[in-house]
Amino acid sequence: MSNARTYYALRTIAAIHIVVGGILVGIGCLALYAVFSGSDASISGVGVLAGFVGIMVAVAFGLVGLGMLGFGQLIHLFIDIESNTRPLFTNQVQAQPVQIGPLGASQPIKF
Repeated sequence: MSNARTYYALRTIAAIHIVVGGILVGIGCLALYAVFSGSDASISGVGVLAGFVGIMVAVAFGLVGLGMLGFGQLIHLFIDIESNTRPLFTNQVQAQPVQIGPLGASQPIKF
């Protein structure tokens, strides 16, 4: 139960991270599909190198995308935690501060 009227900037940043992260994960999946569905069956030095680079790029896109998705969800989690704990602190009765002197005396010792 989050309040949509608070933290506009954080919500926007989280949404951007989630969208861009999803796009990067999709690109990574498409890159892996392209690498493994290649019709070039020759085992030449250039083909192997291109395949290796393609797999590394796909994995990098996937990991960065998952990191961005996780960060966006983490921002949403912190906003939800804050909105759930806010009533605990706003409804508490403020206790009057007690002035305690040295050695636990209720009145400060005057020298």
